Amino acid sequence: MCTQVWPYLLGVYRLDSTADERSAQDLAAQLDYSRLGMEWRRAAVAALQREHETFPPPPPELPAVTGEPVKLLLRGRDVNRLLETYCCYL
Repeated sequence: MCTQVWPYLLGVYRLDSTADERSAQDLAAQLDYSRLGMEWRRAAVAALQREHETFPPPPPELPAVTGEPVKLLLRGRDVNRLLETYCCYL
């Protein structure tokens, strides 16, 4: 009985509402909740993508000098960052 009274006391339902109106209101609230959850998930994915674009991964570690040539697979901006970072060792 108590659980049935709380929605009325908290103003969720009007006192003169019918069962059909309450069911429709409950369904609308569930749909809103689902929509908000999807929006939050999309926002979280967008934030992670933006963070990855803003803060790219660090450059690869330079291998130990062994006298043998080493091939590194780097993209253009990674090469520039690598040269800026390790230019004092060249």
